[in-house]
Amino acid sequence: MRNIRAKLTYSNLLSTLCLFLILGGGAYAAARLPKNSVGPRQIKPNAVSGTKVKNGSLTGADINASTLGQVPDAAHAAHSDSAGEASHATSAENATHAGNADSLGGAVPSDFGAVLSGRINGLNNTSNGIDFGSPSGASTAVASEDGVKMLSPNRDLTARDFSVRLLAGTGGGTRTFELVVNGSTAAALTCGPINGPDSTPFTCNSGSDTEAIPANSTLSIRDSNSIFPSGHDDAMFALRLTP
Repeated sequence: MRNIRAKLTYSNLLSTLCLFLILGGGAYAAARLPKNSVGPRQIKPNAVSGTKVKNGSLTGADINASTLGQVPDAAHAAHSDSAGEASHATSAENATHAGNADSLGGAVPSDFGAVLSGRINGLNNTSNGIDFGSPSGASTAVASEDGVKMLSPNRDLTARDFSVRLLAGTGGGTRTFELVVNGSTAAALTCGPINGPDSTPFTCNSGSDTEAIPANSTLSIRDSNSIFPSGHDDAMFALRLTP
């Protein structure tokens, strides 16, 4: 004890007192910090953990969105564009089907249409004679088409697949049949000439030829013969009108 008192000086006492005041004052400051006195400079990086933050106290302005991971619903939302494209793909497929609406089972429009068929009785047996029959149904051959011609629908069409069958042969002569449109045979659909034995029915066709039929055209079947045909003088025929 005497040794301690002997070494205790004024300087030692003063130093000890200052140290006590400093430590005690720091503790007081830590316990009695003024309001709003702590800022970024007083807080070390990573010093505040998530558990120290009050729930619901942070807003979007307080958070750097680029640091956040993608939540599951957001991922689904990101795929919504793909879903939209898939919807468009379906529409595109439907559009393709709509583009094929003018075909059925791989068939083209020319595979469909109205069929005109009929029979012309009493064909002219005069050498180099000409007569006419109706383009549909049964008719008796006449010298002028005025008595047998018919009207086409109010739409432009195409005539094709014209065929004729004589009920007997031509007896050495020939017959040629034509579809007359608006009184003209300039671009007529032609079948023939037909020639064959008297005892053999004979058929002709127009092949792949076609003929334009304007809307509201008059139509008739024209028969012309060469030499003097004999045998039966009746003929059956058929043709198609397509879009």
